Amino acid sequence: MGVPSTRVKTINFMISAVLAGFAGCAQFASFGGASPGNGDGYELLAIVACVIGGTSLFGVRGTVIGAFIGALTVSALQSGLVLVGLPGNAYTSLIGVILIIAVILNQRFAEISGLTRRLAPGFSSSGRDGR
Repeated sequence: MGVPSTRVKTINFMISAVLAGFAGCAQFASFGGASPGNGDGYELLAIVACVIGGTSLFGVRGTVIGAFIGALTVSALQSGLVLVGLPGNAYTSLIGVILIIAVILNQRFAEISGLTRRLAPGFSSSGRDGR
C-alpha cells in the first residue's frame, strides 16, 4: 500500500526506546534508584485504561484522548480506594471486574453500531439520511 513498513517499525521502536529511557530517568530522579522489578503489574492497568477509554480489544477503534481519559479514571479510582481505606487486593480485584464490564460494554456498543449501519445504511446521527 505504499507504507514503508521497515522504516515505520524502526521509528516506532526508536520512539519507544527513548520514552522508556526517559521513564527510567524520571523514576531514578523520583525514587533515587531503579530496579528491573519496578513497573511489574502495570500491563493490566494499561489495558484497563485503554478499554475504559473506548479502545476495542479486537482492534480498529480507539483514540489517544480516550486512553488518556481512561488512565485518569484508573488513577482516580486507585487514589479514591486508598483514601477510603480498602486493602490493595481489593483494588486488583476491582480493576479486573472493571475490565470485564468495560469489554462487555464495548462489545455491546459495537453490536449496536453495526446493527444500526446494517438496518439503515443512510442513517446519520442527526436523524437525516443525507439526501
